[in-house]
Amino acid sequence: AYLAATTGGVVAPARLEAYVDSAVAMTTELERSADLRLVPLDGYPDYFDRAEGALPTGRTLGAEPLRAAPLGDALFEQREGHPQTDMLGTSLLELAHEVPRLTSRSFGARALSTTRVLRSLGRRLLAAVTARPRRETYLTMGQALMARLRLALLARGVPLWLRAPVVELVTDGARVTGAVVERAGARVRVQATRGVLLAAGGFDHSPELLAKHQRQPAKTEWSAGHPLNTGDAVRLGEAVGAGFELMDSALWAPVSVVPGQELAYILAVERCLPGSLLVDRSGRRFCGSPLEKANSYASRSVPRPGDAASRASCCGPSWRKRPTLAPTEKGPRKVSAA
Repeated sequence: AYLAATTGGVVAPARLEAYVDSAVAMTTELERSADLRLVPLDGYPDYFDRAEGALPTGRTLGAEPLRAAPLGDALFEQREGHPQTDMLGTSLLELAHEVPRLTSRSFGARALSTTRVLRSLGRRLLAAVTARPRRETYLTMGQALMARLRLALLARGVPLWLRAPVVELVTDGARVTGAVVERAGARVRVQATRGVLLAAGGFDHSPELLAKHQRQPAKTEWSAGHPLNTGDAVRLGEAVGAGFELMDSALWAPVSVVPGQELAYILAVERCLPGSLLVDRSGRRFCGSPLEKANSYASRSVPRPGDAASRASCCGPSWRKRPTLAPTEKGPRKVSAA
């Protein structure tokens, strides 16, 4: 019911059922064969929390944190996380559902945050003493997920070509049978035996695709996604006649556009704090308050045409003096739902 409600009837029921069945089989196989350790995020609701069939918790998974030593030099081939996640050299969050817990201002929350910072500082001190390159070696959230998948490739001797973009897909009639890859200045044709999986991020940093598919206004600087999310996979699919649906959808969340920063900062923590309200130009709230579900975004963060750039964070002076993850300036903070 939830998937049917959120896809608006444009996806066939048989395909939705196959998606659910395959997702279970995929995660089970990855946990079994690739040591991918996933845990349910307690208290993390479905994204569209007011849609038919939505559950308040239990269906979102996160990767268990891990130490990066087994990766060896491969650690430095993995991109670092969003700068917002770096607090004194570490990510205070180990799993996404910890946001409400760490913003509770309780003694336990402060003790946990302090412990994690001190542990990170200890790891960095050890790295300095041993002349190792500086990089956080305790990986969490998305970093942990990517690291565990990379370890599975390393264990099986699967080659990973970096700096080797796909330039076109190879087809045989209606079937995609391979890809042409540009590697070391030469174009290499790779033949697929079972299929080609396109996993190249979204298009939140493509002005052209944003203008074509997303509700307006929409700007690349409102995105917290990686700068290389430029829609490469979308263009490859379009070139071979792929069909597209729901291209006006996105992972919506209130963000802060910080001067001098390449990426926007998601206001995941700030909007959970007591005394914080996010309002539009008419003074109407457009996402939940601290009294509502701390991890729920979608039903209260979808922008209305024409007002996405005109929202502000309202808070008292005592709130502003407390540390948060997103940089702030004096006066109202300009935020967007991006």
